[in-house]
Amino acid sequence: MSQETRSHRRKRRVSYRVFLTTDKEYVISVRKTSKYMYAQFDSVKERKTLTALSSRAVEKKKYNKEIAKKFGTEFGELIKKKYKADVSVAFNRGGMAYHGCVKEFADSVRSVGLKF
Repeated sequence: MSQETRSHRRKRRVSYRVFLTTDKEYVISVRKTSKYMYAQFDSVKERKTLTALSSRAVEKKKYNKEIAKKFGTEFGELIKKKYKADVSVAFNRGGMAYHGCVKEFADSVRSVGLKF
């Protein structure tokens, strides 16, 4: 029997569903640990990560809403610089609730100009 708990299986299932059901070409995925946030810019067709960034690149301390906002802005600018055209993406929160740091990250990525 698998060592995964019910919540881990649910998070994996919810996260994978974004890739199956989206009509967008790209997905932004967010993960959190107790200290840092991680974001990936994935291609749905190719099934690979195009760009990844950690909140450690922004601040070397534990994240909060302010650091999540800076991190989202920096991540959004990185994507806009690499992919110059206006890119429409899907947002994968990975089974986490959409509030707090995840919401601040998403709002700051939207403020840069990405649409999801």
